[in-house]
Amino acid sequence: MTARHVFVVLVASAAFVLAVGCSRHDEAMLGLETDDPTYRQGKQLQKQGRNQEALLAFQRVIEARGDHASPESHFEAGVIYLHHIKDPIAAIYHFRKYREFPPPNSALLAQVRELEATAKREFARTLPTRPEDDQSIRLGTTQEAERLRRENEELRAELATLRGGGASPLNRAVRSSPAREESSRITLQPLQLASPISAPVPSGSTRQETSLQPPVPNTAAATAPTGGPSVAQGTRPVGGRTHTVQQRESLWSIARSYYGTGANNARVQALEDANRDLLPNGAASLRPGMILRIP
Repeated sequence: MTARHVFVVLVASAAFVLAVGCSRHDEAMLGLETDDPTYRQGKQLQKQGRNQEALLAFQRVIEARGDHASPESHFEAGVIYLHHIKDPIAAIYHFRKYREFPPPNSALLAQVRELEATAKREFARTLPTRPEDDQSIRLGTTQEAERLRRENEELRAELATLRGGGASPLNRAVRSSPAREESSRITLQPLQLASPISAPVPSGSTRQETSLQPPVPNTAAATAPTGGPSVAQGTRPVGGRTHTVQQRESLWSIARSYYGTGANNARVQALEDANRDLLPNGAASLRPGMILRIP
């Protein structure tokens, strides 16, 4: 080794010793971190629940003292980021800085490791890589699409019924839930008289008064040929099939379930006429649990 090499090694060693001495001198000049007025201010704000202001105070301590001389401020900042600001990435950063420069005789290293693991779990929950969540979301979306499809078919059927009867289009409210579906349904009501009508008494016979239900316009009966058989209003035909009305069923959906593609306005009207005693107000009288006669 030449004299030049020896000189370089001596200069480097002296610089290292000088740097270490200056660093220790700076630390001694700074004093204890827990005695820093800004650190104490942050702790007081933290006790008062003013976490944002406390975080700013701890960050000022870190800037003034440096990472190696402010482990306590890193710890407090990590706790605020984890539990109050809900920023797990920033919390992980400050917990790691604490573990790099822990204070002498620190009893918080185990707790810091647990807090860092908690922050990692919180961050993992924000990642879009959870198959069970994706599956539940897809299932809920499929069920919602099926419900909307059924409601759309019912709305189209009811609109076709109204147009077939010559009624003007109606503005219907969007049905947001099954509980509001019944209240949002709009149905044309047939014209009714305020009092029942007594049937005329034939001459030469015992006077018998028969109370009849208020007459309801019948499109199918009006178009029937003259002299054809008719069913008296307010009565139900004997025999035939029956159907128990279920929740959210309409006359159109019931007709479609029995007549399939042959269901039309005339079928729906025939179903309403066959059950006039149960449906005096038409489709508005339909309730779950009714037993309807299927013509």
